[in-house]
Amino acid sequence: MKIKIVLVFLLLFVGELQAQKGVRFFFEVSGGVNSFAMERFNQYYVDSFAKINNIHDVKTTKGFNRSVVFHYFISSTFSIGTTFTYLYSKEKFENATIDFPYNESSNIINSDIIIQNDAKIFGLSVAYYLPFFRKKTNFYTKHFSSSINATFGYAYTKSLLNYSTVNRQLDFKARNIFASFALGIDYKITKKLFFSSIGIKIGYNQLESKVLKDKDNTDWIVLGYYPINLDFSGFYGSLVFKLGK
Repeated sequence: MKIKIVLVFLLLFVGELQAQKGVRFFFEVSGGVNSFAMERFNQYYVDSFAKINNIHDVKTTKGFNRSVVFHYFISSTFSIGTTFTYLYSKEKFENATIDFPYNESSNIINSDIIIQNDAKIFGLSVAYYLPFFRKKTNFYTKHFSSSINATFGYAYTKSLLNYSTVNRQLDFKARNIFASFALGIDYKITKKLFFSSIGIKIGYNQLESKVLKDKDNTDWIVLGYYPINLDFSGFYGSLVFKLGK
């Protein structure tokens, strides 16, 4: 409910700004799919621990993205603004067999397991609208626009392992710098308010966290040798809705 109220407020706000001659803002929401590297997580947690203990053998290689952007045009070819991006993956294993001790009575336990890795990113972004495609001399340039996008920010990453049956939850966190580059293509639906264009973005994210730490600020080290981090780096594709441009 709160999210809907915020979106409605932003729609009205963008509409009011657009009504003022010469003011050029736009609000953008997007969502799509990602590939994730996750080399240390897959090698040291999955292969060296979860797999050999018969917990699971599923590696994290893909996930999803959500993004909200608010931009202002500083010229006909450049816009700058703020962005919030959410990257995540989630795996659930029902009635998984765990054959290492979680209690004193048995070494074999059946439990549902949820493994979720996510990153919350706050940053600044800039878009460069390719001038060649803004001359409005043919069908493409009358109805489409193309842009190169770059985002830089700070990321809060987390890995959550929830063993529901034994009421055990492992929560690890870390931070680091985020960078993203993308090519965007928009189709202009209308010059009026609301969904003024719809498009796609194809790009690459660079985000490898530092070593994950638990609530006691202790490094997550598997088998005493292998420090774990989260690497969300990889290619992505998103469907984009733009308002107010």
